[in-house]
Amino acid sequence: MTELIRLYYTFSLEEAQKLVDSIVERKAPLIQEFSGYLEVLNPKLSVANKILVLLYYRGKEGASNKELRQWVKTKSTSHIPTALNNLEHEKGYVHRDNSQSFITRTGIRFVENSIPLQI
Repeated sequence: MTELIRLYYTFSLEEAQKLVDSIVERKAPLIQEFSGYLEVLNPKLSVANKILVLLYYRGKEGASNKELRQWVKTKSTSHIPTALNNLEHEKGYVHRDNSQSFITRTGIRFVENSIPLQI
């Protein structure tokens, strides 16, 4: 269905992408939700990849720094801001707006092509 929208939608490409994004639910079986708490089911993923998978799962809603600190299991919570800085400034996979983080299209492509989302 999304491909039909891209092919036949008569407005700008950006508007068509917004429409597609609004109807697409990104599947990530690697994430399981428990009453609002998100669990990454592969503990071997790096902190950066856990962040990306969580943001991928959340889509347009993104995640706050507080949520990421709760969901990403790491030896030190200082790893999370370091990983976010790298993902934003060096990779371009994340956009941050105040305390909220969002995955970019480049980040989505990386997740879909490089991180196994199945368990």
